[in-house]
Amino acid sequence: MESVNVEKGKVSLRVNPNFYSIECVKRTKKMFLESCKISIKKRKDVIEVILKPKSRSVDTKLLGYEFYNHLLNVLKEMETGI
Repeated sequence: MESVNVEKGKVSLRVNPNFYSIECVKRTKKMFLESCKISIKKRKDVIEVILKPKSRSVDTKLLGYEFYNHLLNVLKEMETGI
């Protein structure tokens, strides 16, 4: 269900709430606050994350994949306590 969609200088992500908790997404959000504006919408079957870079030189698609990468790391930390 995870996807990265780039549109008009922002990237939207669809996160599976059955795998990632909203807490996991919020912790990941904190890592990106310096580089972009972020909104999170929790829906019944998906968590929508929208990232809007503060700099125009940022590769938005890469930013989306970086968010997913950090999301996995946060999930691991939450599950293992490491």
